[in-house]
Amino acid sequence: MPVTEYKKSTFYPYTIHVASVKNKKDAMAQFRQKYQKLDGAFITKIDLGSTGVWYRIDLGEFTTINKATDQMKDLQARGIIDSEAFIGSSVPYTIEIGVYGDKSTALAAADKLLGEGIAPYLMKETDTVYRLISGAFPSTHSANPALEELISLGLQPKITKR
Repeated sequence: MPVTEYKKSTFYPYTIHVASVKNKKDAMAQFRQKYQKLDGAFITKIDLGSTGVWYRIDLGEFTTINKATDQMKDLQARGIIDSEAFIGSSVPYTIEIGVYGDKSTALAAADKLLGEGIAPYLMKETDTVYRLISGAFPSTHSANPALEELISLGLQPKITKR
């Protein structure tokens, strides 16, 4: 069931960057092989300016860089993510695809998008508010290629804070 109103009170400007891939097909293959089962893993289609559009495999949403770093070190120590993973600069923006009143409905929408080659993730805001979002971006401009792709699928996404 869709939710129309909620007040966001916690923001998550940090994420673990685990891989970068130049094309979508390779990004989706790597995501499915290595990262899809990790809670909070997603793909960010991002405009990096002069280097072009890239697909980043990212993990998690963290309120501080220290929390992100602690989680990254733990995952690296257990061999779950590669040693090349890092915490980049703040990525406070995301694309909100939908807001749902229950987790199962939001997960069903996420699975449908995964079939379309989009790897979104859920952000639990409250026990009855789940945001289906895509990507983690340093600016609204860097989100434009991903936003356009979601619009081309007939969705009504919006750029907002994580």
